[in-house]
Amino acid sequence: MRTVNLRSSENEVFKVREEIAKQSVVVRNFLEEDESNSDEVTIPLPNISGRILAMVIEWIVKHVEEKLTETALKDWQIKFVGDLDLDSLFELIMAANYLEVTDLFHQTCQSVADKIAGKSPEEIRKIFNITNDFTPEEEAEIRRQNAWVFESGTGSTSGSK
Repeated sequence: MRTVNLRSSENEVFKVREEIAKQSVVVRNFLEEDESNSDEVTIPLPNISGRILAMVIEWIVKHVEEKLTETALKDWQIKFVGDLDLDSLFELIMAANYLEVTDLFHQTCQSVADKIAGKSPEEIRKIFNITNDFTPEEEAEIRRQNAWVFESGTGSTSGSK
């Protein structure tokens, strides 16, 4: 089995076993198309910082090498993404999407969904630092037209987890 060097946007190189690297669909496709007979191959990943690439590798290693119970693995996953600030979480989402590490992508997106579940539009704006560009009149009209969304006990936005 050959060694795969994953090179981050800052040219930081992460040496991983081919089995680990192939957990990314993008890397697997690259390796399948690589016709060299070298024991070592380098794959540039210019869209991913070293800090985030290290996290992706940590995620994959945890899932491939460690034999955790399903409950222990789920607890680790929730803590892994739950401890991240929003900027890191979004970078990790982008990296997981780019590399096609599906389970990481799903877990990071779920973490964002959990952060906004049950929150009002105002609370969501505050979490994501979004400026409300509606005038009070425009917002009142939107709320009137879509009152069913804001009614408690109906619709999908008011349910509990």
